[in-house]
Amino acid sequence: MTHFDGTYPYPPLILLLPLFLSAGSTANPDAKRLYDDLLSNYNKLVRPVVNVTDALTVRIKLKLSQLIDVNLKNQIMTTNLWVEQSWYDYKLKWEPKEYGGVEMLHVPSDHIWRPDIVLYNNADGNFEVTLATKATLNYTGRVEWRPPAIYKSSCEIDVEYFPFDEQTCVMKFGSWTYDGFQVDLRHIDELNGTNVVEVGVDLSEFYTSVEWDILEVPAVRFYCLQAAAAAPKMLQHNSQHVKEDWKYVAMVLDRLFLWIFTIAVVVGTAGIILQAPTLYDTRMPIDIKLSEIASTTAKPNVARPVL
Repeated sequence: MTHFDGTYPYPPLILLLPLFLSAGSTANPDAKRLYDDLLSNYNKLVRPVVNVTDALTVRIKLKLSQLIDVNLKNQIMTTNLWVEQSWYDYKLKWEPKEYGGVEMLHVPSDHIWRPDIVLYNNADGNFEVTLATKATLNYTGRVEWRPPAIYKSSCEIDVEYFPFDEQTCVMKFGSWTYDGFQVDLRHIDELNGTNVVEVGVDLSEFYTSVEWDILEVPAVRFYCLQAAAAAPKMLQHNSQHVKEDWKYVAMVLDRLFLWIFTIAVVVGTAGIILQAPTLYDTRMPIDIKLSEIASTTAKPNVARPVL
């Protein structure tokens, strides 16, 4: 909206955005120097431990954004989520006072070592995260990485009580390369001495599904001994107990009955219309009947003589 004198009633904020962006995009010399010092001789292929016999603790947690689909026929659950991971890398520690007070640094995740956490029970061949988002480095050596992913996981479906059924779908995560003695996979909220987290999936940003209700999302850590491996694999079970929403089922049945009623009405109406000429042809024309009635009533009554 403009005034008659050609001025704008509100300040043109859109013109200020490039100024803020250009100011924010100016390179921080301390951050650049820190990046060069940390990664100039960094080898991302080597597990970041002081002793090769040490196990590196990697903590993981799923943040569910959307339950896209539960395919009952193909037994596949499709989810949209973030795979939150954190670990400590002793080679990525620094003193903030030596770098202008910089305490945090964002770097491309493919420039540093990452645990190859994959979905073991995937249903489409995509084991790992495909989008390499940036990782956050803290001066203490803590690394945080939260890549988004869309997973298709196999799920054993039980349709005995369909359409009011409840399904338990499990997502198995673990390191593809490292065994349990090299990468100790734990849940972010896991307490010492336990291996079960009652609420193992973050639902704070979950978009409610119209078809399914999530009942519980526990997480369990366990060891899996493979025949070809001398050491056990560390896996984490993230179970999603879902229940089919009866409101969705009622809506589907309502639409189904509506279509059946509509088709029945259309077919019945068409049958009546197609049969109408046949019914008409079997009757005697009205004008012929009227002429017969008129001739009968107009016939003279001849009196016979009485002898």
